[in-house]
Amino acid sequence: MARNGEQAHHHHFKRVALPSGKTIEVLHFDEPGGEQPQAKQLTSTLDVCAECDKDLVYPADWEEAGRQAWRVTLVCPNCGCERRDVFADDAVEALEEALDRGTDAIARDYRALLRSNMADEVESFVAALDADAIQPMDF
Repeated sequence: MARNGEQAHHHHFKRVALPSGKTIEVLHFDEPGGEQPQAKQLTSTLDVCAECDKDLVYPADWEEAGRQAWRVTLVCPNCGCERRDVFADDAVEALEEALDRGTDAIARDYRALLRSNMADEVESFVAALDADAIQPMDF
């Protein structure tokens, strides 16, 4: 309870998972009399651009905006649209999952392209060997 003339400081804990796998608890103090920003109600997921409707949007910047909300700057590389707003934890978590799926898809495509290019190089090398087109001075 606050003493006479003092405002009560409210606080809350937030668990944060570090890349190392460790989990820490961070203590946050709310501003006295400060209101939490209202999180935006969504009609689509954050990875879909509100302008061009492409699912290429990524976060360029983010910071906590209360107990269960984030202030995020979203950028669409397709049309250049940029927006900054406050979103609820669950919307930001869904964005993270969409980004993880996109990263996995890019990695799969990269590995397939790498295998295809290597197969083409091996085929070209074998053809050059068969044609006796490779000389010691080539190395």
